[in-house]
Amino acid sequence: MPYALNRPQIDQATPVVNRSSILVSSNSIVQSSARLTVDVVSASELCGDMAVDWEYLRSLNDAFASPFFSHRFTKVVGDLRPDSKIAVLSRGAELGGFLPFEFLNRTTIEPIGKAFNDAHGLICDPGQSIDYCDLIRCLGVKSYRFHALAGHDERVQPHVLGNSPSFLANLEAHPEGYVEFLEKTRATIFKQRRKTKKMVKDLGPLRLDLDCRDGVALEQMIQWKRLQYQRSYIFDILSVPWAQQMLHTLWAENSESCRGLLSVLYAGDTMVAAHYGMVEHGLLHYWFPVYEETYHQYSPGTAMFLEIAKQSPSLGIKQIDMGYGEQPYKHKFVDTITEMPFGCVSICPFHRLRERSVRFLASSTKRIPGKAVLKKVVRGLWPQFGSNFYQ
Repeated sequence: MPYALNRPQIDQATPVVNRSSILVSSNSIVQSSARLTVDVVSASELCGDMAVDWEYLRSLNDAFASPFFSHRFTKVVGDLRPDSKIAVLSRGAELGGFLPFEFLNRTTIEPIGKAFNDAHGLICDPGQSIDYCDLIRCLGVKSYRFHALAGHDERVQPHVLGNSPSFLANLEAHPEGYVEFLEKTRATIFKQRRKTKKMVKDLGPLRLDLDCRDGVALEQMIQWKRLQYQRSYIFDILSVPWAQQMLHTLWAENSESCRGLLSVLYAGDTMVAAHYGMVEHGLLHYWFPVYEETYHQYSPGTAMFLEIAKQSPSLGIKQIDMGYGEQPYKHKFVDTITEMPFGCVSICPFHRLRERSVRFLASSTKRIPGKAVLKKVVRGLWPQFGSNFYQ
């Protein structure tokens, strides 16, 4: 029987690698005697009726608005990473939800797309009562690691190890104009006028190609971003082959659903800054901004964001999501700051202890005096340090 919303049977052509079921835990918010059943299928199989049901469940909860929850993002990653999976949850004849994931090892799973994924979690009807602990038992693993969990309920809280700030620019919230709002409330944005005038005088008038379809410009953006990582002594995440292919694939198809959006800022004939993000249903995820280092005195990255904010409504973009993480530049661009939890749902005490220890060590390392020098030394000795989060 083909896949259907109320009876999520898996088509015979779809490889099922695991199937299991357990009773729903007794502490469920909504009690149910039905068993939680999980079918695990390849993420590359996400299409047809399954994709329709996926998007329907997303539409029931604003927490799943990020393009990272799009079935297309999951499908693109699944095509590039054959080990990517989707857990299809059901109770009896009722569809429960979807969890896209990858195996970190034999006992731990993590979000599909690994650290590239800035918003993840179980896509389900808000009225459903599904415990992550029940889910990972069904999957036969011990833990689910997350770094930006969305759409969760209070049962996840004991597994949360901390929260990261998440930044959003709500372009519609300011009738006088979003850029005008920033200029009135952010001194650095007001001062950008002078820098931009200087850039125009030296290089030529500004021009933003908001939806650039030039492949050469895309390659330039990638090259600049890789150089930026190297200057910052951060692992070059775009050195991972599948990552670059992901950007190209999302950008190549001018889809009405989730797609890659390349924006390029020119001063005269000179390309001075670029940004690669994902856009879907009026939301732009600000993902890979970069500028040519030669022109840093003009703050071209700031000038580019302001131009994107001005022109985004022409593409129906109402919000710009800058994701989680404490990068300083985000504070001056946004009007809304929330939190995204990170942690590890685990049914194993040892796994919970290990995860807490790793997080504590990472947090302590960030507070070490002379961190910049340490990063340079570590990167020089171990150029691939940190690559396991992206490979």
